[in-house]
Amino acid sequence: QQQLQQQQQQQQQPGVAVPQPPSGGAPPQPAANVAKAAVAAVTTPEDAIRALRDVAAASSGPDGAAASTEPMPPDVVGLALRATGLPATSENIKRALREAAGPGAPEPSMDDVVAALEAAANYQPGGLGAGLGTGAGGSASA
Repeated sequence: QQQLQQQQQQQQQPGVAVPQPPSGGAPPQPAANVAKAAVAAVTTPEDAIRALRDVAAASSGPDGAAASTEPMPPDVVGLALRATGLPATSENIKRALREAAGPGAPEPSMDDVVAALEAAANYQPGGLGAGLGTGAGGSASA
């Protein structure tokens, strides 16, 4: 019953996919637990990027630390904002890009901001990364 209540709560959040256990009621995998906890804690654009890094680290097994420090493309930043239910405003995109770039990085370029905004606009609900491969990122179209 507690699991059903958690699923109902998470289904009320826009754009957040709830990992479902396989048929037979098996408990979710540890990475799915990390994803649920990470997404539930998101209240700022910076949180969205940290959550995505946490999920990437948990999903990549023993080499998770390396996955969580790799550069994050702007389209992934835009998708992360939308997938966590945060509005993809220019300011939120810039904050998320700064967090993704890390301390001491230069301000995000206008091209990066546009790529992230386009990816966010093309987001398809279904979980983190659901819109990847849809041609959402990379170059700006005029």
